[in-house]
Amino acid sequence: THNRPEKAIPALQTSIQWDPSAVPARISLAKALRQTGRRSEALEVLKPAERADPKDPSIHYLMGQIYRETGNTALADQEFATFRLLQKKITTPVGQ
Repeated sequence: THNRPEKAIPALQTSIQWDPSAVPARISLAKALRQTGRRSEALEVLKPAERADPKDPSIHYLMGQIYRETGNTALADQEFATFRLLQKKITTPVGQ
């Protein structure tokens, strides 16, 4: 999707229609939409992914990027803080 995101969008949309809970497909679609300037659509695609897998740091990072790009720094900061917290939990050994 990096070279031709507009070509990937229809296939990813179809994938989500078949399986609305497919978090990886939602992330890929959101990235493609963002790359084509369709940021509000990207956020709408990501919100169900965040509800389905709230502990996935990549979702929060991508949402933070989109919020920052649309000038919503408060929500961007919130998403980046969540991302950092989740990343810390992933990298902190059990028992610490």
